[in-house]
Amino acid sequence: MSFHVVRHEHPTIFVVNRQTYETYRFTIGDDVALAHVGPPSDLAEARRTAIAFLTQRERENPPGGVLRRKGAVKDVSVEV
Repeated sequence: MSFHVVRHEHPTIFVVNRQTYETYRFTIGDDVALAHVGPPSDLAEARRTAIAFLTQRERENPPGGVLRRKGAVKDVSVEV
């Protein structure tokens, strides 16, 4: 299956399943854990996509660096 981050509005990340068009909403907590709100199907793959997005964003914008504008999303996908 293929998942894609479609929007990031801190503290929420939206991930869509490109085959079923189900959308998963994750909320970033204080400990950077992702809490999921929605149906449990394909949760693990969607969560991995959200974590990959956060990891890539952290590499591009290290702490103390300049952040991109809110809601800007660079293409991050995971093929399963």
